[in-house]
Amino acid sequence: MKKTLQALAATALISASLPMVVHANEMGINVQLANDSAKFGFFSSDLWMQETYRFDLSYQYNNDKDYVIDTSFSYVGKGVLDPNLDLGVKGKFAYAKAKDIDKLGTGILLGVHAAYWLPTATPTNVTVEYLIAPEILAFSDAEKLNELSIRANVRLLRNLQGFVGYRHFEVEYKEAKVKFDDGAHIGFELAF
Repeated sequence: MKKTLQALAATALISASLPMVVHANEMGINVQLANDSAKFGFFSSDLWMQETYRFDLSYQYNNDKDYVIDTSFSYVGKGVLDPNLDLGVKGKFAYAKAKDIDKLGTGILLGVHAAYWLPTATPTNVTVEYLIAPEILAFSDAEKLNELSIRANVRLLRNLQGFVGYRHFEVEYKEAKVKFDDGAHIGFELAF
């Protein structure tokens, strides 16, 4: 219980301090639904010249009553190598509780973000993200964390974006590998 409270306090502290660093041009919520999991989040992003800085805070749970609380910060450069290609880096702090084996995994995941904008009348892109926390950046009972996300995004309204995709989020504990999310999803992102 003490570890749980410490991890939640650390997540809350990081989450409270990051929005003060980033002045948001856009803030909003996002929802991601899959067959056996759901993810709800808050985001703020700032576009400056050809760069985007984004902060996310989210909560995910699944049918096995496992849950993940995470907060992330990303930097993305627009039109890198190609006018339609956005490339960037992302860092994430994740707190993952596996109910069946009663283990807690925390870690700092680092990775890459790539988005390719399609030449369509409606703004549409395909996004890929891969993040990993090797053993040196995995804490509590976790030995490794990794996440892969592939998504097709389309701007439906000025402040509403819809998406479909695939997400895999796994934590490797000493006892077992636990998949917190592994499958297709659909969702939306609404900016205020």
